[in-house]
Amino acid sequence: MKIHELKNSLQKDYDLVAFVDLADLRQQHRAVYDLFRSIRQDVFNNNQRIIFYSQHKPEDKFLQHIINAAELLDIGNFFILVVCPYELDTPLQSLVINIEKTKDFQQPKYVVSDSLCPVPFSMQNTNQSNNVSPCCKFSGSTGNLENRSLKEEFDNENMQKIREQMLQGEYPSECRKCWHDESTGVTSYRQYMLKKHKKELHFNWLDKIKVRSFVWSPTRLCNFKCRICRSEDSTSIAAEEIKLTDDQNRKQELKDFLHQEKSKDNSLRIIQNLTELDNLEYLHILGGEPLMWTELDTCLDTLIGSGQSKNIIIESNTNGSQWSESIIKKMITDFKGVEFAISLDDVEERFEITRGSKWQLVENNLKKFSELQSGKFKCVLSVTINLQNVLYLESIIDLADRFNFDIVWMYLESPSFLCIDNATSATIELIKQKYTNHNNDELRKIAHRMSVSSPSNGKEFITYADTLDTRRKQNFSETHKEIYEAMSINTHI
Repeated sequence: MKIHELKNSLQKDYDLVAFVDLADLRQQHRAVYDLFRSIRQDVFNNNQRIIFYSQHKPEDKFLQHIINAAELLDIGNFFILVVCPYELDTPLQSLVINIEKTKDFQQPKYVVSDSLCPVPFSMQNTNQSNNVSPCCKFSGSTGNLENRSLKEEFDNENMQKIREQMLQGEYPSECRKCWHDESTGVTSYRQYMLKKHKKELHFNWLDKIKVRSFVWSPTRLCNFKCRICRSEDSTSIAAEEIKLTDDQNRKQELKDFLHQEKSKDNSLRIIQNLTELDNLEYLHILGGEPLMWTELDTCLDTLIGSGQSKNIIIESNTNGSQWSESIIKKMITDFKGVEFAISLDDVEERFEITRGSKWQLVENNLKKFSELQSGKFKCVLSVTINLQNVLYLESIIDLADRFNFDIVWMYLESPSFLCIDNATSATIELIKQKYTNHNNDELRKIAHRMSVSSPSNGKEFITYADTLDTRRKQNFSETHKEIYEAMSINTHI
């Protein structure tokens, strides 16, 4: 049958929304996504059809690519009809008709992969040591910025290898933290990023791979001494350790760290480097506490002066204790969008013990952040789940509901004695009782993850809690009595 005859025949039975040679959808990953986006309707009539035709048999992977695109844009399989001379095993509607010669299938450019993650195709992550990696969950580094640009490191062989593995459906070993989270049923960082950037990934990023997002930890200056943190990531903890350690080598290391924190050379060089990234869409500033970073104003002014800021969504983590009217106003006024991730693992008295600050101060700032929320300004709570707070997560959910914040769930892996995979049997039993049938999906996932983990004896956890209590004149065993007792039960093993 000739193509025009096929079209005329189908028009007798259907209202054709599109009539497309399948070969045209193979040249770019985004091709089918662009098509569906251009013809998408909130409601299709029962007789409307999107027709894909070819004399060649489409491979199952190609059909799955079409299904994935339809699902992302909320187009039902019922409205898609594939016409070719072959029987097809697919959820899509299909029709077997002999068709005259159509375009040949060239080497496909589409991607169907269960291990795909947006991060290696768009993001560069770095810290004060100049080491780079795709993200903070990545094990190891892919390069260093000491003598190379962000773009050069993004295009290096290590990054290309990670991307190629994902495109082939392989699971890079450096991404094992996410694979582990997913294997235990909880939400991984990869899954969070897929949810956040799935459309951008499929509409653009896979076909045009470049640095679109820069995640930067320019400072470790921090006014908190969080119990899940360490001296290498917080100047307050480092200063505390200097006073307490008798190891002179360690004392000097920490002093050098604090001295390095005052240096502007590295941050100013990176700021200038950002202006060379003409496709930058996201800038995520971490800490320490970014709102205490002395060069934050310089960074913002540089991007504003270069004209880039209007195309950038600026994101920042904060511990919630800081509030800068001028900085936040500048972000809202001059950037495309603003998102703050407020790191918060507990509330009220438990918060004061695990974070080392006054709850009332943070709660007041939460209210300010909440009142600013709009189409351009968004706030989320970034919750790091660990053995100190795992029993008390309902209070965070209640707080998020009160202030209308979404929650981003993160899972602590190090130090291992605070990871929820290393709970005692008594703690595991408490979690199973509390969360197994909970109405919150993530809490149910936590119960499952912990129920399949091997119990620990809890010794390191208790020793750590007691040490910090002595050092800081606190009483974790009282504020967190339920978890402290559950983690103490097996310490005799």
